[in-house]
Amino acid sequence: MLALKDTQSAREHFLCADQQDESSVREGILTSWRRSQALSVQADHLDPPFIRRPNLDDPLGLAAAPVLRHLADGLADEPVSVILTSADGVVLSRTVLSRFLYKTLDGVLLVPGYSYSEQFAGTNGIGTALATRQPALVRGAEHYSERLDRLTCAGSPIIHPISGALLGALDLTGLLDNGGEPLLTMLARSAAYEIEQRLLAVQSWGEVEIPRVFTQRLQDHSMVAGALSTPFAVESPAEGGVLLPPEKSPSTQDRRLLRYGAPPVHVNSPVRWRCSAGPPPIEPPAESRSFQGAATPISSMD
Repeated sequence: MLALKDTQSAREHFLCADQQDESSVREGILTSWRRSQALSVQADHLDPPFIRRPNLDDPLGLAAAPVLRHLADGLADEPVSVILTSADGVVLSRTVLSRFLYKTLDGVLLVPGYSYSEQFAGTNGIGTALATRQPALVRGAEHYSERLDRLTCAGSPIIHPISGALLGALDLTGLLDNGGEPLLTMLARSAAYEIEQRLLAVQSWGEVEIPRVFTQRLQDHSMVAGALSTPFAVESPAEGGVLLPPEKSPSTQDRRLLRYGAPPVHVNSPVRWRCSAGPPPIEPPAESRSFQGAATPISSMD
C-alpha cells in the first residue's frame, strides 16, 4: 500500500502530465483518474451539485432501510458513515454518528440530494462503484479531488437481481485509516448483496405466485394487495417491483412498497391482472368475487 505522500505525488504527476511510474497506482484508480480527467473534473475544486430531494419511498429505499439500520447499529462506535445512493450518484440517505465525521462530510457536500458520481466528484467510492458496476475502495489521495484526501470510501453497486439494472450504491465512508479498509469493503459488499436479496425475494414471489393468486386465491382477504385502499397494478416490464406472499402480514413498510406508482412487478404469465379499488369495470373471475376490489385483464384497460 502506498503511503499518503506517495499517492499524492503520483496524482500530482498525473495531473501535470509528467512522466510517471503508472505501476505506483492501482490500475482501477488510474483508470478512474483518466475518466475524471476526460470529464473535466477539477482536482483542486469540489462542488458536487444538488440534483433533487431524495425519495426513499421507492423499492430500493424501502428494501434498503432495514439493512442500513442494522449496519449503522453495528458501526455505532466507529467513525464511519453509511450512505445509500441512486444510480446517478445522488445521496439518498446518510447515517453518521461521529460529530467530527459529520462535519467533514458536510464540508464536502456528501449529503442527501447531492451527486457524487464521477462526473461531478471524480474518483470516489460511490461514483467509481457506479461507473464500473464493481465494488470500489478509494483511500486518501486515491480520490481525484484533493478535498477528499482525508477520507476512505468503500462503495458497492446495487444491481437489480432480475433485470440487471443498476439501482444505486451502498457506501461506507470514514476517516483515512490504513487498518480498516478490508473490513469496510467486506461490509459494503455484504450490505449491497443483502439489499439485492431482499429485492429478489419479493420479486421472485411475484413472478411465480401472481398468476395463481389472481385466478385461484383472490378471495383470500389476507392478501396484501387486497388490503390496500389505493389502486395496485401488476404489469410488465419489471424494474424493482415488489409483492409479498399472501400469508405474510404486511407491515406499514410493506404496504408502502406496494402502493400505486411503485415500479411494477413482471408477471411471467400469459395473463396479467390489474387490481383497483372501487366498482368493478367488468365481472371479475368467479374465484375473486369476495375480493375487495376488481380484477380485470390488463389488456382490457386503458
